[in-house]
Amino acid sequence: EFESTFDNDTNKEGDDDEDALPTLPDPNDAKQRMLKVVTHLENSFRAIRGSEPTPELFEVIPVSAYDSTMPLSSLCQVVISTPTRVLLNCFDPSTAPAVRDAVRD
Repeated sequence: EFESTFDNDTNKEGDDDEDALPTLPDPNDAKQRMLKVVTHLENSFRAIRGSEPTPELFEVIPVSAYDSTMPLSSLCQVVISTPTRVLLNCFDPSTAPAVRDAVRD
């Protein structure tokens, strides 16, 4: 998300609009935004491990439980038993249908 700020005020000296330059973003703000993007990318790369699934792949799945939406990792434990089998152990068994539907969708 990048917002550019342009100086829309007319030049008080009567010069042409071609001389008006856009205002550059604050360097510290740009640095913070870039670091946020890099951090998100690093977190995405942690979930990739060759051809094997990792529990981190399931953390971002939203589950509708307890009248709200929450991440899967707050409702159950994810265990990768084999590269083709994932076990989800729900902390509260009553949330199992919601977890099943969220993973299936």
